[in-house]
Amino acid sequence: MRRTIIIAGAAVAIIAFVVVAARSSTASIPSVVVHRETVVRHVTAEGTVEAEQATPIAAPMEARQPMKIGWIADDQTFVHKGDVVIRFDPTDFDNALRTGTIAQQKATNRATKNEVDRAAGAHNLDRDARQAQHELELAQDVRLEDTDIYSRYQRVESDIDRTFAKQKRDYSKSVRSIKDNVAGADAALIGIERRKADFSVDQAQRALNALVVTAPHDGVLVLKRDWRGELPGVGSTVWSGTPLADMPKPGGMKAVVFVLEADAGGITNGDRATVTIESAPGKPVSATVSQMSKVAKPRFREVPVQYFEVTLKLAQANGITLKPGARARATITLAAQKDVIAVPRQTVFASGGEQVVYVRRNGRFVAQRVSLGSSTAGRIVVTSGLKDGDELALRDPR
Repeated sequence: MRRTIIIAGAAVAIIAFVVVAARSSTASIPSVVVHRETVVRHVTAEGTVEAEQATPIAAPMEARQPMKIGWIADDQTFVHKGDVVIRFDPTDFDNALRTGTIAQQKATNRATKNEVDRAAGAHNLDRDARQAQHELELAQDVRLEDTDIYSRYQRVESDIDRTFAKQKRDYSKSVRSIKDNVAGADAALIGIERRKADFSVDQAQRALNALVVTAPHDGVLVLKRDWRGELPGVGSTVWSGTPLADMPKPGGMKAVVFVLEADAGGITNGDRATVTIESAPGKPVSATVSQMSKVAKPRFREVPVQYFEVTLKLAQANGITLKPGARARATITLAAQKDVIAVPRQTVFASGGEQVVYVRRNGRFVAQRVSLGSSTAGRIVVTSGLKDGDELALRDPR
């Protein structure tokens, strides 16, 4: 009996210790009380300054193969209308022109040979057919049919001569028709090869005539960076139609910046922004969002991070010269979200494939599933699952 009492007392003591430990553990977890408020998001992005209106300069469309730049004017160079701004290396197109010319000559020679062979074969077969016809006529004129005069052997031999002459004549005509058909098919194939050679020569000639690119009007030449962020230069390989430079026209300026896919939610036309030019760090320029790409794309090859391209219309910059190609950093202010609950990022946890927060209920933290909305650098808007005044754990109580 005494042993039972001792065991029961020990159990009660253990339970009391666990309760006290649990209370002290819950009390030691840092927490935050959330309230409904107005949340303003700021999104940062980097890009370059460009002219709102500019004449694009691209690799000539006449070329159907990669081209190498042999010479290109310097970036930010002022040029006059008609000045040469890009020259492409003609070596590959000269080789293509020579190859095409040789193919044309080969096709011409084959066509001539085919026609000569066809004419010679037709002449010989026509001669054989005429000779066989003559032999057939002689055999028919001299028919050995009189059984009293001619032996059976002579009569049979006469019939064989007539049959052979007829078959020889028909064979010559048949072969003549077949050879004419074969020669016609060969001529068609040679014609296809000739047209291919003509097309190659024409393409090479057109490319050679377009390898010099001139300025369409007076202005500053602004070279465009490729997907690696590099400017085109001597030795660069480009395809037809590749944008290589712009020539800005007088008028307004814009900034083209790239926003991370995770931060782009909620950006709309008309949102305000502040743009800082790298060359004038202490003089921000006001701007507004005028356009945003529909699809996110990587900026750099083999880097899977995706960005949305956002165009910002720049206001008049007092005391700053906005040059195309200048690097810019933008801070976009999104429309304010009123009467929402925003929680620190560290209060949101993943549990069983769902997003949860731990809310204090009756002295202990319990998991509460939530739906998340937009986010800022350190806070996330909760669209459902919480109410004003809830106390959340700042670390996982588990």
